[in-house]
Amino acid sequence: MTRRAERGLLSPERARTLYALADALLPPGPPDDPGGSPGGGGIDVAPLVEARLAHAERSRVWEIRLMLILLEWWPRLALRGRRGFSWLSRGERLRVLENFQHGAFRRCRRATSELRALVLGAANEALGSYSLPGA
Repeated sequence: MTRRAERGLLSPERARTLYALADALLPPGPPDDPGGSPGGGGIDVAPLVEARLAHAERSRVWEIRLMLILLEWWPRLALRGRRGFSWLSRGERLRVLENFQHGAFRRCRRATSELRALVLGAANEALGSYSLPGA
């Protein structure tokens, strides 16, 4: 068994970024709503996204991995702070994501849209009966 097979397609660091992305895209429902969604932060999206990527082309997997790395490091690279994407507030994470989705680089726009679709699809699969605002 290879190290990649033991760890899965996503490293723990990339999975953390994925969870932060899910939390930003799908905030929890109001606490007083008994039928409200638990939100993306309460879903184990990494295994679901890994399952979707398991049969994807190698270039697509690398593009998603690189996008997760870029998202995590962007706040530091843009000299806006010492902490990565995962430690930003929900609103700040959404702003970073939207900047990539509407940015000048076509590959970043495509990878961000694909990453967003993967997270929302995994959340929809996991939550099933809940109504997802971003899906």
